[in-house]
Amino acid sequence: MTAAATASRTFPPALTRWSASAATCWRSLTISTSRRCIGAACRWAAWSDQWLGANAPERFGKLILANTSCYYAEPTKWLERIDAVKKGGIAAVADAVIAGWLTQDFREREPDITARMKAMLLASPVEGYLACCEALSTLDQRELLPKIKSPTLVIAGRHDMATPISAGELIRSKIPGANMTIIDAAHISNVEQPHAFTDAVVGFLTQR
Repeated sequence: MTAAATASRTFPPALTRWSASAATCWRSLTISTSRRCIGAACRWAAWSDQWLGANAPERFGKLILANTSCYYAEPTKWLERIDAVKKGGIAAVADAVIAGWLTQDFREREPDITARMKAMLLASPVEGYLACCEALSTLDQRELLPKIKSPTLVIAGRHDMATPISAGELIRSKIPGANMTIIDAAHISNVEQPHAFTDAVVGFLTQR
C-alpha cells in the first residue's frame, strides 16, 4: 500500500457524518453534561462509539466496545466481499459470514438461533450492507483512540476471526486505562455466551 493510500485511510466519511449527527442531536436536546450515558456497542456500531468517545467525551460515563476493531491493515477481504455481494447478493456470502459469527459447536447445538441469525443477515438491504463493507475497507481509528478518556471495557471473542483478540488488544492498548475481557465465543459473543457477556458488562458498569 502506498504512503498516499495509507494517509487516506481514516474514519470513513459516512460513519463520521452519522456519528457527528448523533453528537449534534445530544447537544440540541440541551441535556446537562452532568448526566452522562453509557456507550455500549457491538461490532459495526462500536466503530461509531469509538468516534463519539473521542469527539464527545463529555457525554459518556463509561464505554463498552465489543467484538470490534479500530483498523484493517488489508482491505482485500472487504473488497472481495463487496464484489461477491454485487454479483450474487448477500446469499453469496451468508454461509461464510455465519461461520464467522458463531462457532461450529454453537451452530450445531443451536440450529434455530443460527437460522434466525442467517435470516436476519439475508434480510439486510444490499445497498446498506455494501456501504458498510466499503466504509470498513478504509477504517483506521488508531490515532483517535488515545483521545477517549472515559473508563472503557473492550470485549473480545476467543474464537472471533473477524475481529480477533489482537484487534481488541490494539484498542485496549490505545485507550488510556482500558480493560479487556475475553469471552469463549466467536464474533457474536452476546448471542453465543449471553450470561458471560452480561456478567462482564454488569461487572464493569457497577464497579466504582
